[in-house]
Amino acid sequence: MRVRILPVFVALSLLAACATTKTGPRADELSFESSTLFGMIYDMDGQPCPGVAVSVDGGAGVVTDIRGRFVLQGVARGDHAIAAEKEGYEKLSVRVSFLNKSDILHLQLTSFKQLLDLAEKALGEKRWGDAAGFLARAQALKPDDIVLCYMNAILDFKRGRFDAAVDRLGTIEARGAAEPAVLLLMADIYEKGLGDARKASEYLRRYLDLREDEGVRKRLDSLGK
Repeated sequence: MRVRILPVFVALSLLAACATTKTGPRADELSFESSTLFGMIYDMDGQPCPGVAVSVDGGAGVVTDIRGRFVLQGVARGDHAIAAEKEGYEKLSVRVSFLNKSDILHLQLTSFKQLLDLAEKALGEKRWGDAAGFLARAQALKPDDIVLCYMNAILDFKRGRFDAAVDRLGTIEARGAAEPAVLLLMADIYEKGLGDARKASEYLRRYLDLREDEGVRKRLDSLGK
């Protein structure tokens, strides 16, 4: 993946209103052997990412400050491999061309939570393939996360993979995290997917033990089990 590096004067012009307009880079900005490369890292929501380890060409790295900024010293003019890594975020590896020593590198990282948010939106819009992609990326970061497991169960249910959905939810139950939403989804799978009214009723009763809900109680009565 190759990203564009924004010149410093472009970034500054967005932050300050001034009468002088820079028409292009000076010759000394383009002719150099090595220089300092400045950069900033944001997440998908446009928030700065502190504590990100950044390295160039696999060498010793630096860490972004509280505003997501970093400084790489002595970077040679030309193409380089930049890597950015932080726990809970997808690792980013890009190729950049450092041809103007006044350039600023802007990078974007995606967090585990943001992947779940994207998956949730895709599920709501019935974009099953997109949801599966986002969940797979999230699983690479936190494979044992309970919320991730629950969302995968929803996807399995929507795709008609009922036994797989039950297995996932059973894993959540075994970990002592049988929240009302888990029990209600189990009821949905048994009633609407597997046609097992008895098991569906069992989960509806367990749901009502935790949370009173008139609609759920009427649904249980209608099953007559």
